[in-house]
Amino acid sequence: MGKVPQNFENVMAADPKSVDVIKDFHIALEFLGILVWKRQHLSESLRWLWHYVVGRNVLEPFGLYQYRFSIFGENVPWRYEGSKSFSLSSECAKHNIFNKPNHPPEDSFTFSRTAGKGRPFLIVHTNIAPSTDTEHDYIGAIQIPVQSTAVSTGSLGEHPVNPDDVIGGGSAKSFAYTSLLKSPTGNTEATVGCDRRYSLTDIAACSSAFYAEALLKTLATMVEDMGKGHFRTGVSKMSKHAGFLTGWIPGHRAHMEKLKSDVGGLGLTDLVPQYNYWPVGLARDGASGNRDVYFTDGGDLENTGVLGMLAQTQVDSVIAFVNTLVALEKKDHTIIAVAQASPLYGIAFDEKTSQFKPYEPNGVNPFTGEIDPSGFLQVFDNSNDEFQSLREGLYKANGEGQSTGPAFFKQSLTVIDNKLAGVTARPGPVTVLWVQNARVNDWQNQITDTKLCEAIEEGQKQSGKSFAPFANFPYYNTMSKIHQTEAETNTLAQLWTWCVADGESPLSAEIKALF
Repeated sequence: MGKVPQNFENVMAADPKSVDVIKDFHIALEFLGILVWKRQHLSESLRWLWHYVVGRNVLEPFGLYQYRFSIFGENVPWRYEGSKSFSLSSECAKHNIFNKPNHPPEDSFTFSRTAGKGRPFLIVHTNIAPSTDTEHDYIGAIQIPVQSTAVSTGSLGEHPVNPDDVIGGGSAKSFAYTSLLKSPTGNTEATVGCDRRYSLTDIAACSSAFYAEALLKTLATMVEDMGKGHFRTGVSKMSKHAGFLTGWIPGHRAHMEKLKSDVGGLGLTDLVPQYNYWPVGLARDGASGNRDVYFTDGGDLENTGVLGMLAQTQVDSVIAFVNTLVALEKKDHTIIAVAQASPLYGIAFDEKTSQFKPYEPNGVNPFTGEIDPSGFLQVFDNSNDEFQSLREGLYKANGEGQSTGPAFFKQSLTVIDNKLAGVTARPGPVTVLWVQNARVNDWQNQITDTKLCEAIEEGQKQSGKSFAPFANFPYYNTMSKIHQTEAETNTLAQLWTWCVADGESPLSAEIKALF
């Protein structure tokens, strides 16, 4: 993800003095510098910080984010000339977008599929958080899953507790998602206004919004250092990189002081992506359907991607790779495995006790007695203890405590109605091949590089030190280990290449049989 192996290191460093702003560009500090220069209000602009981080650090190296700072004009990182919307292909856009009156410019799109380059149909997940108490809890008791594709973006589900609160109801062409609804023009069309282009940066930022909390913790330190000269140096070098030289203008100094005073009142909600949104189900109401809502990380609600797959497609075969930092093991006769998938079977997991229990009616978590957003995710029938069979199957495939082979298990599952995601029961079963990351000694014992073997084995002893080389390999925290080294990245890739494609791996044969 991003500039391997550095990744978000230039974003998450807590002390701006430790980062060479010419070489690495401390992106969050850079963003604050732009706000001051453009005289943007922090309370209204901070929602775009993570958007900028993702654009600069992940998409820009591939030419998919092209903001360039300029001391002239009003362009800002979230609204600038040259930004592009996205669609599946030029042919798709021709027949579904460019054939409408007052359509967006044809050169304002990037396409997933171009001549000679067919790509998989990507589904990116995020959630709408329709909380009524956003001041204190931006997540709230309910989250509504949203799927974004190259064709459309939206939610097919409904509020599971209060169906009269219309949140979803369908999808809109992705370029018009978060647009300003003006009026309906038919049963399936509406007139909208677009003051900015909904882009790949938007869906990537919403899909990874989990990192906003960690970023907020460093923000106060950055702003404090801005008044100690580091800010002036950073903006000067940033402007020089853009081809300009700046002076220290009193008006900008005053705006920086205002920004410093504002930062004390910041909360997590200020960094969560927020957009104007109109539910497709309320399009008939015209402009009154517009609302400002928070979007959370897709994994905050459902981290396997299976729910969105079932909501958006009619596939009857699925491979789900579950990456977790919790080791596959048996504790006190309970197999700890695929806890991320348990809500799909109507099962809750308690990390403190390492126990599984069914969710109670109305999404109540049996361990807390409170409504849990994940308590509305059941999409597979579990009347025959299908989830217990899954955990047993994974444990057996992995050598029943010996960590020998890949952890995988294939199930034939009955899909049931799920109002939250808009999934309806199917007449036939869905085959799901579950794969969990786990230690695989059948692969590890074949490594001939002595130094690499020693490094892996030493790291596997460091389960409590996430920053140590190969710590707890191949389990890793996707928050703290996003900055893997070249050796860790390549070794993990080789492990999964062997598991998925090597003839010695039983998982490889299972995948071939599935398709």
